[in-house]
Amino acid sequence: MKFHSFILMSLFFSVLLLSGCARSDELALGRYVMKDADIEDFAWVDLQANNRFTFNRHIATSYRPTGTYTIEDNQLTLRVNSEEFYVFKIVNKTLVFESEGSVPSLIEVGTVFELKKSNNQYN
Repeated sequence: MKFHSFILMSLFFSVLLLSGCARSDELALGRYVMKDADIEDFAWVDLQANNRFTFNRHIATSYRPTGTYTIEDNQLTLRVNSEEFYVFKIVNKTLVFESEGSVPSLIEVGTVFELKKSNNQYN
């Protein structure tokens, strides 16, 4: 009986431990807004299902890049096409802007974006 209890408890703690270990390259879907901006919607990144995104680089621009994103080695890459892309480093579930492709950026390197609304909060 003690052996069965030991096995069950070991299994329980193993599952509990593994379920608490989220991969470091996973991000919640939703809207990441520029941290410490005077206007909340000044700039933001929407991460959507099926690895889709929308990127609002500045409140005064009408062009909002859209496309697909990938996550690899704690790096989020937003790709619009082969020439236009944006790279963020993932740090403690925030996005830190690192660089862009051939399109001039309106975002300074090092700017931090944090999750404001997860996808289940939009409605």
